[in-house]
Amino acid sequence: MPDADINAELPWKNLKVVRRDDMPIKNRLNTFLVFAVAGLEVILLWLASRLDNWYCTVGLGAVFAYVMLTNYALMHEAIHLNLHDNLKRNYVFGVISSMFFPVSFTLVQVTHQGHHYRNRTDAEIFDQYYAGGWNRAVKTFQWYTTLIGIFYLLVVLMSVATAIIPRVTKNKLLAGKAIGNGNLADITKTDLKRIRGEMLLTTVFWVLVVWRLDLNLWFMLAMFGMAGVNWSTRQYIAHAFSERNVIDGAFNLRHNWWMSKILLNGEWDLNHHQHPDVPWTHLPKVPIDDRERPSYIKHYFRMWMGPVEVTEPEPDMWNTEQMVRHLKNVNA
Repeated sequence: MPDADINAELPWKNLKVVRRDDMPIKNRLNTFLVFAVAGLEVILLWLASRLDNWYCTVGLGAVFAYVMLTNYALMHEAIHLNLHDNLKRNYVFGVISSMFFPVSFTLVQVTHQGHHYRNRTDAEIFDQYYAGGWNRAVKTFQWYTTLIGIFYLLVVLMSVATAIIPRVTKNKLLAGKAIGNGNLADITKTDLKRIRGEMLLTTVFWVLVVWRLDLNLWFMLAMFGMAGVNWSTRQYIAHAFSERNVIDGAFNLRHNWWMSKILLNGEWDLNHHQHPDVPWTHLPKVPIDDRERPSYIKHYFRMWMGPVEVTEPEPDMWNTEQMVRHLKNVNA
């Protein structure tokens, strides 16, 4: 099958056909946030280098870690074409946000959108294991490495590795559902060109920033490490222990107002999976059913109890036609 045809099978390539006119993208607000967050990250890194003190670095790193959550939330909006209604600007702003993560925007876009049609399939359950010592051991290892921050490191390393050695996306171990990321197999030759360009741009940008601002690399790495742990440890929280359903396998969690602002309403993940075409500013306005909204904090600590045994059958993976039909039905 030609490369373009393979790419056309991905749902995110077709979501614009069901854009909701009653819930417009806040272009000016999002543009401001992209540059404000990027600027604040640079300022925090610069301050840490100027103060030249590990205690100050830890304090600034804690702030940096939460700014990074908003940075990812903006990148996530771009992934779903919800950051700006001009698609070229949406891509540019997505790349800018990803540079400050720092990862390839296209790699995260393809794999995250793959998550939306593989959600809660065997390739996407890390909180559950099948009976048997080997599967339980693998899932437990995956689960706790995610909670302690290793997942963030893997995403960064995969962005670098894919740009340098493209065939890693077809590696059966890395792209397999047993212990890898099955969504990597969705990356096409066209995507690889963008990934290379994005990682080259990111590398040049950070080399210039470190050189011109005379940043302390150790302080910088420490702050990104803190941010990575903060991001990684909560990445699966809205899916942990949810039903095995591609669309409904998520929770709308309850959190305090200031964290909701930092996450850009990211705790409304069930609403997001049911309406991935709805911008973050409108997610709380989407009509919801009477399902329980667990406490974000209590649910987070529940995750540390470890994976549980599978009790439901695996759902079928979705495709473009199913996703578009779903969106048209819920938006009718």
